[in-house]
Amino acid sequence: MIKGTSMGLINVGLIIAILCITNGVVAAYFSDSGLSIIARGKGNAITADHDGIVTSSKNPAAVTTVTYPQFKTYYSSHFGIIKNTSIAWGLPLNKRAAIAINIPAQLIENIQKRDIDGSYIGNFNDYLVVPMISIGYVWKDIAFGTSINYRYHQIDSETGTGTAINMGLRYARSRISLGASINNLGKQVNWSTGRQETYLPTSHMGVMVHFNTQSVLADVDFDHNNQNFIVNLGYELILYERLKLSVGISDLTARFQYGGGINLYLSQKMIVHYEYTQHRYLGQQHSAGVTIGY
Repeated sequence: MIKGTSMGLINVGLIIAILCITNGVVAAYFSDSGLSIIARGKGNAITADHDGIVTSSKNPAAVTTVTYPQFKTYYSSHFGIIKNTSIAWGLPLNKRAAIAINIPAQLIENIQKRDIDGSYIGNFNDYLVVPMISIGYVWKDIAFGTSINYRYHQIDSETGTGTAINMGLRYARSRISLGASINNLGKQVNWSTGRQETYLPTSHMGVMVHFNTQSVLADVDFDHNNQNFIVNLGYELILYERLKLSVGISDLTARFQYGGGINLYLSQKMIVHYEYTQHRYLGQQHSAGVTIGY
């Protein structure tokens, strides 16, 4: 691990590594990645959304909106040294139940290590993967869902592991959907050095209103660790039955990350995704992905 740094020699990679280690900006950014890069194109305002696999990462009850077997994947390289990727699979079990598996990962490569005097002593990588399995069931207009995730985090030669549980509800009618979830229940990371990190859960409430080919989404998230509210807004528009556009703003009061997305329907079960986001502190990000149904 890093013993110390000289501020005159510190570089961007080292700053990002410190933020990851201390649960700062980049750590919060990966919590968004766990939701999926696709969600950023609509401001992460997805607690009440119906985009099955994507939404189930934030509200596991939404896994019930998976209507056909599908794979979904994306790749993103941004901010110079951070790479995100994910592969996910969803399957309706019957008319009322569905299951999904999502495996998001993040890699920060070639971060410089410096000793207490600021001398360069080598490079290290920061690798994080959080596989998640979600299952949900619909009863009348209400869907219930739960998921469990396993966290594996390696920073240089130190590794940390842990598990957590998410639980959610989703109420849907023809014009409006309401969603609520509580995530990271029981989350504790145990590091190979013997250090333990315990986290409080996060709470989410959201609404989605439909207007024919348009949808407006809004979320309020509460981070119990930092005791702060996060407001997210999103908007979607379907054009020509083959093209869906989205825009959104995440965390209106702090990070103010804005973005947009393009979803091109090559067929009813094959979709190409592109998303652009601008982070207040970390800069631009371009992402691409594909959904393939079978």
